[in-house]
Amino acid sequence: MPSIPITLPFPDFHPEVNSVSRSLYESGHFTQALKEASIRLEECCKSELLGMKWVEMTWVPLMQKLFSSKNCLIPFVNLSLQSNIAKQDAYRDLFAWFMWAVRNSVQHSTEILDDIEALYWLNMVSYLFYKLDRAKEMNTVQETIEQEPLQIVQTDDSIESSITTLLLTDWRITEISSQTQDQSIAKLTLQKVSEDIITEQLEVYWKIDEYNYYFAHQELFILSLLSLLYDHN
Repeated sequence: MPSIPITLPFPDFHPEVNSVSRSLYESGHFTQALKEASIRLEECCKSELLGMKWVEMTWVPLMQKLFSSKNCLIPFVNLSLQSNIAKQDAYRDLFAWFMWAVRNSVQHSTEILDDIEALYWLNMVSYLFYKLDRAKEMNTVQETIEQEPLQIVQTDDSIESSITTLLLTDWRITEISSQTQDQSIAKLTLQKVSEDIITEQLEVYWKIDEYNYYFAHQELFILSLLSLLYDHN
């Protein structure tokens, strides 16, 4: 099949997408680039079932088996929270929809994509790879927590230290002092960003105790962060 002229360069996507799609895209084979990326995504998802009785699953049923909130094999969020069940199933539906609408389409259709449409779809594949990576990282951390025996009872001091460390190692917090010297503005920004970070952690693997502790002492955390960020000035 002849190649199509390129109008947009290939960006830096997820490594899995780059490895199978870059050369095809850069040689003008845009449809094939998307096809290979979608196949690789399916293969990576399928590899999570190695050694299981569902290992032969493919396409939409594979995504439903992996990501459904019921008997979930790969959670994207903390499923101990009832409010996260719908979010988990939304991710399941996103992966399943991609398999149905894109993976299946490029496999069987004779339609030829241009570079712009291919890049939009490749960006989506890259996002799905990113979510899959994050989910596997989250589950690795959670498995470690569950497997390691608890050596000490977590005190308020240790919870406070854990939360402070979490916040101070996030770039969204550390860059605030370079963005503004007005501490009243910084305080408002700190409050919003800290709430986002704490909520993200709850959705991943934190227990509700840490979440509640932060919001019960939020003002103290914000003042402490302000002091740590601006004391050097």
